[in-house]
Amino acid sequence: MGMSTTTSSSVKVGSHSKVNSLISGGLAGMLAKTIVAPLDRIKIIYQVTNTRFKLRGVPETVTRIIKTEGVSALWKGNSVMMVRVFPYAGIQFMVFDSLKTYFSPLTPQKTLVAGSTAGAVSTIATY
Repeated sequence: MGMSTTTSSSVKVGSHSKVNSLISGGLAGMLAKTIVAPLDRIKIIYQVTNTRFKLRGVPETVTRIIKTEGVSALWKGNSVMMVRVFPYAGIQFMVFDSLKTYFSPLTPQKTLVAGSTAGAVSTIATY
């Protein structure tokens, strides 16, 4: 009886760990993407206009966006991005975390394989 409890407990811990990795990775990805969203918005503006990119012109572009559209406009489109980022980053983190355990002890080559595989799996799963 004690053995099945241990087995049941270890299954729950392993399963819980994967869910935690998925959620942690998804939230971390969302946070990172939200932090860089204003820069992404500026990049897109330069891509879709004929304005030549100059690093010195970025503060002026930010100021113009804030004056004409408000501060929240720097994050325009971010909520839609979160729908894609959460599963992508979550799956990538979960798979990488699992593969690190599988390939233990890690070498640089095993880390490369784990990271590449995690990236491929998350891309396939979300596109």
